[in-house]
Amino acid sequence: MTNQFKYVGISLILASLAACGGGGGDAASSPATGSATADRMRLSGNNWWSPTSWWNPSPTSSSGTSTGGGSSGGTGSTPPSGGSSGGSGSTPPSGGSSGSTGSTPPSGGSSGGTGSTPPSGGSSGGTPTANSKSFPQTCLSKGGKDTYYKYGNYTVSSNIWNPGAASSYTQCTSATIRSPGSVDAEFDWNFSPSSSSGNVLTYPNIQYGQQTLYSPTTTPALPAPISSLPSLIATGSITTTCQSSPCYYDSGFDIFFSKGTPPPAATQGELMIITSWNFSQTLGGFAATNVNIDGVLYNIRQFTMGSGANSWPYVAYYPTQQPITNMQLNIASFVKDAVARGYIPGNYYLDMVELGTEVIQGQGKTVITNFQVQ
Repeated sequence: MTNQFKYVGISLILASLAACGGGGGDAASSPATGSATADRMRLSGNNWWSPTSWWNPSPTSSSGTSTGGGSSGGTGSTPPSGGSSGGSGSTPPSGGSSGSTGSTPPSGGSSGGTGSTPPSGGSSGGTPTANSKSFPQTCLSKGGKDTYYKYGNYTVSSNIWNPGAASSYTQCTSATIRSPGSVDAEFDWNFSPSSSSGNVLTYPNIQYGQQTLYSPTTTPALPAPISSLPSLIATGSITTTCQSSPCYYDSGFDIFFSKGTPPPAATQGELMIITSWNFSQTLGGFAATNVNIDGVLYNIRQFTMGSGANSWPYVAYYPTQQPITNMQLNIASFVKDAVARGYIPGNYYLDMVELGTEVIQGQGKTVITNFQVQ
């Protein structure tokens, strides 16, 4: 999702929408504009939603540890947003959503969240190789600054874009980024919401591309016009596990579009591909069902975010069988389908793809290994 990816009446909603551009993304020095990184209609108990904008604290950049040819210099205070994907659509294994285990894992984060049990720690992924950079686990609690790990064509972001809706939280992020090559990342999270409205509180993610003018692209491949997309095959694995109950989340891709390049400050189009989820309610209200994308069946939710000049098209693809753990997804196939259905204008640009987990409530862990966009 990067820089952007509750409720006190319609007037506040509209004011919030006017201030934000959507997306769960991370803007370098801009307001975190809304919560466009999720299908929020299915999150709230009353089955409606509204994004609200927050000002992100100044991001914290990390230099990481380099091996091989990678230098260990800092990445600077302005993190590029990004996110990527692609894939040829392997058939996901059947299964239910990732339920909570009810057990409390041993603590291991470097800092605990106020009033909450810190998530289990430890860096993720495989052994660093030549031309790679390892970023040790950094843990954030309420009042902390977001972290951005940048190397090669990717950025890994903590992206706690909605801290005001949490009474307490702890989130730990670690990563190994190879250049050229893949990304390993681990997100350990424990969030207690301040209300039962079903707000998305955070979207830690891996980014590839550029979402808004607030930050440069991570790769020369994006932005790119939909009419001539480059190869965007996303491979790797993603696993999300709940470690307490209740535990509500969704994991997957958040893809952003704009009418031109460079992307404007506001989101102008959004597409999500969900790999796994666990919600308090059963999904419904699909615009289309059993849609075949590269041999895998998906149900589609589609609507317009915002209103008037501050609106943008939104579409989300949910696999009929979840989770999708081992990814081989062709992002262009989903974009082509959305354009054919009239959900996303065909003359738009694809700016960025993110892969991560939207956390609504609870304690859990997301492990991403060998993620790469080619």
